Amino acid sequence: MEKKAFRKRMITPKHLSIAVCVLIILGLFYLNNLPWFTYIIVLAPLIIAFQPYYVDDKYLTQGNFIAVPVESIDKILVKESGSVVVYYSRPYKDKEYTNTVYPVDTEGFVAALQQVNEEMTILRENS
Repeated sequence: MEKKAFRKRMITPKHLSIAVCVLIILGLFYLNNLPWFTYIIVLAPLIIAFQPYYVDDKYLTQGNFIAVPVESIDKILVKESGSVVVYYSRPYKDKEYTNTVYPVDTEGFVAALQQVNEEMTILRENS
């Protein structure tokens, strides 16, 4: 399977809270008359937020240095809001981890994950 990219939805609660925090920080920088390069230092890591999700033969990569092995995904929950909660486990720990992703094409994203790992359970949230 080739590497497939899925765009992120940018208007999510997580992204809105990050945007508010960055605006507050930039406002404080402006009030304290800090040099221009401090703005770049703060804004440069935000490029990561615009990276798409990637699904390939082995990993679900989120663009922010988080890679989940697709084979370790036990189940996914597709919510009505369009977000997808990924439940996965680590081979060396007995805990179950969750990660919420916000792809634009939810059904294509789920189909790509299911193509790699056919054993995972797909749950859908009811109304």
